Amino acid sequence: MRKLLLVAALLTGVAIITPAHAAPLDGNGLNQWCTERDTVMACRGYLLGEWDSMTNFADYAKTAFFCPAGTVTAEQLRMVFINATQTNPAALSLPAPTFVFGAYSRAFPCKDTLQGK
Repeated sequence: MRKLLLVAALLTGVAIITPAHAAPLDGNGLNQWCTERDTVMACRGYLLGEWDSMTNFADYAKTAFFCPAGTVTAEQLRMVFINATQTNPAALSLPAPTFVFGAYSRAFPCKDTLQGK
């Protein structure tokens, strides 16, 4: 009996220390974050992170991906995302960064997407 308990304890320990592999976030997962009250802040943080990453890269590359009329808020980015989920639900299976890039590009278009700043 003691051996059985020892084996069970060891197997449980192995299961606990085995690394978990999370699936990449897609548009569906992000949509869930952005529409559930408990995770709206995580959604806003994710969308602001994407915005900062993309605009910083555009600055570095001396181009513009998005051309907002002024300052953009986290809630505005969430509403842009929510609107995109409603107008293009078939694309929600795309990776979240890809879906978000498309949503931002459509919401804040530039005259010429590849135009230098």
